[in-house]
Amino acid sequence: MLRITSQSNASAAKAYFDAQKHDYYLEGQELPGVWSGKGAELLGLKGEVTKEQWDALCENRDPNTGQRLTPKDQHNRRVLYDFTWSAPKSYTLAMELGHDDRLMGVFQQAVAETMKDVEADVITRYRVGGEMVSEKSGNALIATYVHRTARPVGGVPDCQLHAHATVLNATFAEGKWRSVEVGEIKAQGWYYEAVFMARLAKGATDLGYGIRRKGRFWELEHVSNDLVDKFSRRTKLIEEVAEAWGKIKAQFKAELGGKTRERKAPHISVEQLQSLWEGRLDEHDRQQLANLLTSPNTPLPTNDQAMQYAVAHAFERSAVVGERKLVEEALRYGVGGVDLDGVREAMDGAGVLVKGDKCTTEVELGRERNMIRFARDGKGTVAAVVDLVEPSVAMDHLNDGQRAAVNHVLGSRDRITMVRGAAGTGKSTSLKVAADAFRQAGLSVQAVAISNTAKDQLLDVDDGAATVARFLVDKRMQQAVQGGVVILDEASLVGNRQMQELLGVMKKIGARGVFVGDARQHSAVEAGSPFRAMQKWASLPVAEITDVVRQSGLYKSVSERLSEGRSGQAIDLLDQMGWVTEADYTERMRLLAAEYVEAVKSKQSVVVVAPTHAEGQSVNQAIREALKKEGTITDEEHEFKRLVPLNLTEAEQGKPEVYEPGLVAQFVRASGHHKAGERAVVDGANLSDLAGRSGKHRLYREEAIRLGAGDSIRITGSAKDASGNHKLTNGAIYTVTGFGKDGRIKLSNGWEIARDVGHFAYAYSSTSHASQGRTVDRVLVDMPVSSFAAASMESFYVSATRGRSQVYVYTDDAQALREVAAKERVKANAQDLFPPESVTVTPSVPVNPVRDRATFMSRVRQVATKIKQQVRSLTHTRKELDYGYER
Repeated sequence: MLRITSQSNASAAKAYFDAQKHDYYLEGQELPGVWSGKGAELLGLKGEVTKEQWDALCENRDPNTGQRLTPKDQHNRRVLYDFTWSAPKSYTLAMELGHDDRLMGVFQQAVAETMKDVEADVITRYRVGGEMVSEKSGNALIATYVHRTARPVGGVPDCQLHAHATVLNATFAEGKWRSVEVGEIKAQGWYYEAVFMARLAKGATDLGYGIRRKGRFWELEHVSNDLVDKFSRRTKLIEEVAEAWGKIKAQFKAELGGKTRERKAPHISVEQLQSLWEGRLDEHDRQQLANLLTSPNTPLPTNDQAMQYAVAHAFERSAVVGERKLVEEALRYGVGGVDLDGVREAMDGAGVLVKGDKCTTEVELGRERNMIRFARDGKGTVAAVVDLVEPSVAMDHLNDGQRAAVNHVLGSRDRITMVRGAAGTGKSTSLKVAADAFRQAGLSVQAVAISNTAKDQLLDVDDGAATVARFLVDKRMQQAVQGGVVILDEASLVGNRQMQELLGVMKKIGARGVFVGDARQHSAVEAGSPFRAMQKWASLPVAEITDVVRQSGLYKSVSERLSEGRSGQAIDLLDQMGWVTEADYTERMRLLAAEYVEAVKSKQSVVVVAPTHAEGQSVNQAIREALKKEGTITDEEHEFKRLVPLNLTEAEQGKPEVYEPGLVAQFVRASGHHKAGERAVVDGANLSDLAGRSGKHRLYREEAIRLGAGDSIRITGSAKDASGNHKLTNGAIYTVTGFGKDGRIKLSNGWEIARDVGHFAYAYSSTSHASQGRTVDRVLVDMPVSSFAAASMESFYVSATRGRSQVYVYTDDAQALREVAAKERVKANAQDLFPPESVTVTPSVPVNPVRDRATFMSRVRQVATKIKQQVRSLTHTRKELDYGYER
């Protein structure tokens, strides 16, 4: 494991050396510091670190001349950066209690080699002609101290092999010593950590040890988690304090590590410590340590297998990933059996295409080029319908932008027609007019959207609107729109895989498409952004609906600025309106809850939009407490278990170690003796079987949730009510009215759901991604600094435009919010990385139907198709009765 910290106090840094030399080394718990790095070579530093050398460098002086080393010499100058490398606990136990001294050499070699990688990436920044430039210097001054124990608990430390590789703040570039910039190195700490852990594991397996993956890390095979925990008292202490303080995030635990630290115990020798440690072992523990070098049970992945896993995992949700991110995934998956050079060489065989520090795959690039080819080849190949229909009275109620968009759609001769509709511009109203016109021209229409929430917004456009997933598997639905029009709303939320499948169905049934979306809002969860790719690379003309109709007055101005990417100006206007509140956590929760209650009292629909699920949980708790005080939710509560999705990729679900006992696997399709919808609780007996069928189910963890009458809940997965007659739609919101027999939950529409249905959550808050396509009277946006990692221009745009009348923004740093809301997170396409060498664009222009024989004949065929459809409809009625459904 790796932790990177900095030290800006020279006195503290010098005292650090004293601690190494006198508190620990003399008793053998730690080894003396050793110089390494090309920077150290330039200063003639080698071998053991001396106090004089250390003090001089901490004071920014050349240890040879005493002269100032780097130009920057401020009192608060960063002195050093501490890279702390830690071995897995089982590795330490094998060294200390298994008495395998070879493991120390393997550890030191892994640290040294990885610090060379870090050193190669060292950069410095300096001014040239008034401009700041960055240069990779590739050299550093590194002093490494190896420790064998952790901080004590109760006066006695646990064994814990780790090393402090301290990088002094000086690097040589352009003829002089300059300050080190480690911002990018810290940002990529996950990569160096994976490289180090892979080297350490490979060294252990070369010595004959077995490896078992444990989350993102690993332990030695044959060492149980119980034995690891027995010698992890410091970690347990931090966890207990964190729980007591309510701090559960990793950065808080690191902070608590310092607050709960005891001084090390220099009076205890390593021999004495080993005797104390061995006294904690029982017979089972000793047997484990004795079996460490027996034949490993778990076969280790090869470099090729590890890269195949990494590709499957990384490219399920991204079309372009960082090259190092892909390598990291391969190293962590194949730990013990792979090496850095080997996984990089395996990229070619896995179809990975690398350009600079980014990469994609032949599969993703092929998907995108096929989609773009379909859209480009479809230009000018269908008949416009604008002259085949009578002017609609409904057109009179449209604004200029909506009317232009409808005319664009009806006048298009392209197989794919694009419309960009900003948030709240009345896209559905425009689509209804267009859909009615298509039907008048004799073309059947099928409206689809990626989510149930977005699908429900299309019911006025098409009362048979469906999700994309449903349309892709429903052959009857596909046949019903043969030769017709598929209207895709929220097209920006559709990824490469589903878009390719959708275009394949459209090609098969001869349908044209009207794709409506907004690339400034959220992109797909799946890999790619085909809506943007087809606009860019197929050069499809796009009609834009920009006149906001959802909001009015100054709120409308806010929405317009957000739709144009001017988020800073939008936040400034919100601030002027008094709709931005800056407050700490406690006050923010109080204000959010009070505003929510006020909206409920005013009979307004309201939702809180938060960037993360963790923040949403805090909001839910605050609002429920406020509603209880108002009497909206009863004090009598019942406890249920809800299913929380792990959101693993299919590749991740294929790893046996993720199947912890107690998790729930729900099958999305029939497999073996399980039917679709059935569940299986993970235990030791079915673990391997479930891992082998990872593509057939989704994994969930159970979480307790308390409900009272008056609670608002949102359905989070497909299910049915207790009678089995009614489908619970994902995203639907209900009010709990009470509880029936067998613990059933009574809903406001008269339905009841079984207590074990699992797929529901509080409906008071939502993530911005889940809220896209939703409209309420009043929206409350909660964006604290702690959730900024999940915030962006897109998320703020979506969040702030959900309301009709009001939006109130709550944060603990308004200025920082302006900055994060200005950062775009455009989802990259493979084509962006490897653009086509040439794209021939055929302009789409209005054509006179009388003089264009091809268009005229196309319209003749269209009329003939309409007649055939009418004839088919007479015979289709009998089939409908046979199948037992109504159109």
